[in-house]
Amino acid sequence: HQPIQLYLNNQTDTELTEKLSKRLIAGTYSLKAFYAGEHRSAFDPVEKSIQLQAGDRVNLPFAFQPRMHSLNLSANVPDYTLHILDQETGKTSVYSDSGQIPPLYAGAYTIRVVKPGYRIVEQELNLVDKDLSLEFSLMELDKIYRNRVRGWKVSKYISATTLIISLGATAYFGYNSLQNYDNYQKATTSSAAADYRSKAIDSRNIAYPAMGIDVLGGSWMLYSYLKQRQWQKKLQNEMGRP
Repeated sequence: HQPIQLYLNNQTDTELTEKLSKRLIAGTYSLKAFYAGEHRSAFDPVEKSIQLQAGDRVNLPFAFQPRMHSLNLSANVPDYTLHILDQETGKTSVYSDSGQIPPLYAGAYTIRVVKPGYRIVEQELNLVDKDLSLEFSLMELDKIYRNRVRGWKVSKYISATTLIISLGATAYFGYNSLQNYDNYQKATTSSAAADYRSKAIDSRNIAYPAMGIDVLGGSWMLYSYLKQRQWQKKLQNEMGRP
């Protein structure tokens, strides 16, 4: 027997796992039954109305028809497996081909497309009122990891170049500031002293920000190097080759 939740005159009565026998006084009754088993959201309620006379004995069967939908999945690579998690029951079914997927109850599912050496693709979907066809694109882990290694390697070189330029600017303008300050102290006229002092300040105002760029450039170069090593290690672990 199908388990049901029964409403009698809009009042909840009981949840059944077998048959329900109930004595009622004569009168008119409205009954609304909901499927109470797994995938209950896929079943529409069944409504009935009865009129009872004294001594009547009525047998009311309730037949529930689930809403079922087909799911057609494909991917850009062969030999993948499909993992379909039923979010209502928590059960996962695994298929090696989309054609093996039976009609599914209306409801929420999580689809995972799995193939060794490729990044797993996962998608949540709701089968509500229509069939679905989905195409997944899988990317090789080798390609993903190599792109990451290459990207951080480029980042390392860019930050190294920036660091070299900023170090040069720091050294040049720092030295220039010191030279002008030294000339300022040795100046014999007030106009020359003012000119050297102004040049020393201008050079210092460039040298100090350049020192900040030195720190940032060096830090980012080190970070890029560590990230490159991290992805290189992942590449070696996952793919078994450098």
